[in-house]
Amino acid sequence: MSAPPPPIRRRLLLHAPGFEPLQPAQHRDRFARALERTARLWSLAAGCGPLREGETPGAAPRFAAWAEGPDWRCESEIRLLAWDHLIRAELDRGGAALLARGGAALLDLLASGTLARYARVHWRYALFALYPMALLASGFGAAVGTAAALGGAGGLIAGGAVLAGGLAWARRRAMLDVMLADWRFAWDAARGRHPGFQAAVEGAAREIAAAIGERRCEEVVLLGHSLGAVFAAQGLALALRRDPGLLERPGAPRFALIGLGSSVLKIALHPAAEALRRDVAQLAATPGLVWREHASRRDALSFERAEPVATLGLPGRGPRLRGVHPRDMVDTPTWRRICWQPLRIHRQYVMGNGRRHFLDIGMIACGPLPVSSGLDPDRALGAEGALGRAPAPAG
Repeated sequence: MSAPPPPIRRRLLLHAPGFEPLQPAQHRDRFARALERTARLWSLAAGCGPLREGETPGAAPRFAAWAEGPDWRCESEIRLLAWDHLIRAELDRGGAALLARGGAALLDLLASGTLARYARVHWRYALFALYPMALLASGFGAAVGTAAALGGAGGLIAGGAVLAGGLAWARRRAMLDVMLADWRFAWDAARGRHPGFQAAVEGAAREIAAAIGERRCEEVVLLGHSLGAVFAAQGLALALRRDPGLLERPGAPRFALIGLGSSVLKIALHPAAEALRRDVAQLAATPGLVWREHASRRDALSFERAEPVATLGLPGRGPRLRGVHPRDMVDTPTWRRICWQPLRIHRQYVMGNGRRHFLDIGMIACGPLPVSSGLDPDRALGAEGALGRAPAPAG
């Protein structure tokens, strides 16, 4: 047993959300609810300030948050690397355009061999990719079968009604629109064709460089959830190309890159995604970079146990992987409610816990232990939230 490092008093968290049509204020409210759960679980006092605009035009929206135990207090600023405008633009295209664009992206998974790569790397993710294909195929199959069985004009009308009803159900109950928009966005990003993607990456790079250069905090954490992990990785790589010594200057704060249910391999396994593979290779060659990824076997939307650098055949050192189980993060009634909801399970990383767990979004943002140290709060904090003696970092 050894004494833990001095508690972090000031932290800056850069958060790149996943593919959800939530505005920054909604992300702030979600975080506030998660922080309330953290405070209850760990016997802490905690609070969250209002969302405010950045100090310069185009800067990330941000809000203050804090948590306090008997022998520590951490004040944090959370800056949202928001790209909800890109998500809404895709979803606002309407049903026919979503169907055409998303369907083309799904067909490309087959034609490009990307689906086969998913199956080799992580078969559960291949099933996730097949799910919207199955929804579409079953809808069209039922429509064709109905039309053929009835025949004539009546059959065509009935088949059209079956197709329309099936698609309406899938859009309302199975989140087909979000999945189609998500796959189309990933397809455009892999090929470098999305008009707003590179601008968002450049904005992330500016925010990363500004955060590290401020010297007002003791630790900077770059957190990417789901597809947001792609923005985080590419933004950091761009910032390092512009300033190779960014993380190594004397007096620079601690730094950690954390992926939660990362979708980096979702795009990087596409043969057209050369830019992302280059950026992953750059991170793998960055000396001293603290890079960690958390994923779950029950999270079909992530590549659990698939280390991206090795999977892509790149040289260098990849992130340290650590598996989680959402069942261990929530109480039993919540798990029974969400266990058959893949998208909800995928969001659990950022929703706030119902049980003490080593992975807690509130602790990442406002906990006393350096995220870059690898120490677990459930092993270091006492029953009343005091920072006691800590073991070595978890493997």
